[in-house]
Amino acid sequence: MKKRVFYPFLLAVFCLFVMTGCTKTLKLADYVDYKLKGYDGYGVLTDKYDTRALAEAIAKAAGYSEKKSNYEDKLDIIKEDIADKLEVEWSQTDHISRGDTLTCSWEISSEAFKNYKVKLDTSSFKVTVAEDALKALKDLKATDVLKITPEGYSGAGRLYFSLADEKFKDILYSYEDDLNGYLANGDEFTIELSDRTGGDLKEVLGLAGYKLDGTTVKYTVEGLEEPTKIDPFESVTVSFEGYSGGGTPKYELDSSASGAFYYLDFNFEPEEKLSNGDTVTLHAKSEWWEEEDAHDILKYYGIVFTNFDKTYTVAGLEEPEKVDPFDFITLNYQGVSGYATLSCEKDSTKDFLENLDVSLDKKESIANGDVITLTLTHWWYEDVVAYCLKEYGVLLTQTEKTITVDSLPDAAELDPFEYVTVTFSGISGDAKAEYAIDTESEYAEMLDDIYFTFSDSRNLTVGQEITLTASRYWGGDLVEYCMKNYGVQLTATEHTYKVEALDEYLSTMEGFPEETLKAMNKEAEDAYAAYAAGQWTKPDTYKGIKYVGYYLLNRKEYSSWNTNSYLYLIYRVSVKTEKDGAFEYYYYHRYDDILVKADGTIDVDPLTYRYQNSTLYKSGLYYRGYATMEDFIKNCVTSYVDNYTYTTDISE
Repeated sequence: MKKRVFYPFLLAVFCLFVMTGCTKTLKLADYVDYKLKGYDGYGVLTDKYDTRALAEAIAKAAGYSEKKSNYEDKLDIIKEDIADKLEVEWSQTDHISRGDTLTCSWEISSEAFKNYKVKLDTSSFKVTVAEDALKALKDLKATDVLKITPEGYSGAGRLYFSLADEKFKDILYSYEDDLNGYLANGDEFTIELSDRTGGDLKEVLGLAGYKLDGTTVKYTVEGLEEPTKIDPFESVTVSFEGYSGGGTPKYELDSSASGAFYYLDFNFEPEEKLSNGDTVTLHAKSEWWEEEDAHDILKYYGIVFTNFDKTYTVAGLEEPEKVDPFDFITLNYQGVSGYATLSCEKDSTKDFLENLDVSLDKKESIANGDVITLTLTHWWYEDVVAYCLKEYGVLLTQTEKTITVDSLPDAAELDPFEYVTVTFSGISGDAKAEYAIDTESEYAEMLDDIYFTFSDSRNLTVGQEITLTASRYWGGDLVEYCMKNYGVQLTATEHTYKVEALDEYLSTMEGFPEETLKAMNKEAEDAYAAYAAGQWTKPDTYKGIKYVGYYLLNRKEYSSWNTNSYLYLIYRVSVKTEKDGAFEYYYYHRYDDILVKADGTIDVDPLTYRYQNSTLYKSGLYYRGYATMEDFIKNCVTSYVDNYTYTTDISE
């Protein structure tokens, strides 16, 4: 059942009704029209609703003047009310037949049109379909829809389908796929008709004006051409070639043979190692033959082959010459027992050896007493005997031979580090190691072929042990390499060396020259006295300076861009002023990276110190120094303990 929405009108009616108390009745049926089209049983009803005429009638009843500028806006509001509140409903809108009675009724919201000065007459009305309102259906047989044309040979035939008329273009036909292309005269199958869009075909045709008697077509195949039967061996000639024991068969196809023969794969069984008197079978089918091949032959050539196998007797093969191949193969050894290599050399005058390889079950690391097997092989043919027999008429008496090794020399022993010199240079912590090979040695060539590497060769420290390792530059076993290539047994592949006798940065005050320390203290006393005399406003307040002790800081890890050793010489300075009286503070001279020579001597210039700047403020004056020893330690020692260790002889 189909519903029609009328574009109703609401809000203003109720207000006008209350205000005027007067309403006008409008019969909705006056504003509805309808049309019938199609075929008997498949007719379709469409209706039309004059929304504007109804809206104008309601506007007139509500007292809206069409002369006012807002008249069209009010009509639009009424149209929206009609669309929202009023619906028309037909008892039937499709599959309509002649003589059917159709009822048109209304559905209106209970709240609708209370705001307008109008009352709607929603009385239903009936319509009877006249005989001439719908067209009559034409009878259509399923067999009249399709045109079927057979083509090809019986057993490989197919059918070509087409629609009998363009007016049936939306009809879809289907049949058994496995029959199409494999059909024989007398085959029967069924064709099903359906709508291309998936709908009900009878209904689709009914809407088009046709009455279909069914959707199934029964068909029997006839008119396909009968194929020709052929024995393929009637077009084949067989012969044999080679030597008895290694002969091979061959066939030749008549030039007049049909193109269908190219579907066959002729092959012999057996196909080699034939002797006079043997029998062979020629097969026309390959092991991959399928029914599809026979079908294609029938389909494209109209031929059915009746036979696929035939047996023949071997005759006419020449007798071969017998030869021991190892009589013409020389063994060559290179190296010492345990690491020797073995190669073979073939007699170039023997043609049958030209394409043969001598395979050894062991070629390297050969020692006296090893048992080695030699085997003749061919890069393509697995059966060497058959190959030589076929190609050269030579029958090999053996293809494998075993030998025992007993004449290899023994290797010489050598410690390679006896011919290597290691030296150290630089400052402890930044020293480097280097090695040199004795190029005059009888083993110079082998030593030059060895890759020597240090476990550590940079940033070395006195007392540190490093290892020099001998290896192959490209990897692999060095001992084995030297045995194989030089006949030398290495007794060692690494050697440990201890770093000794290098210059060092000062790391302890033990053994520090007393005279040097005195000179450094004297320089500090003189320098501070000169500073007080020349820079202080009241030089007489300076009462002297006294050496307290040292702090020695050493970097935990050597650094090429940071100071590695700090020696602080600490002094207590005495001052007496009128305001503060007598007081003391601490001052330092610092020496950076004092060098201890490899022979243990220390050479330091007392004038190379760095002095402390003014950091102490007292009574309006700045002094070079720290108020307490704790201040010095905090600023110059403990703030650096992440990177430095320290020693001191100061107890305060």
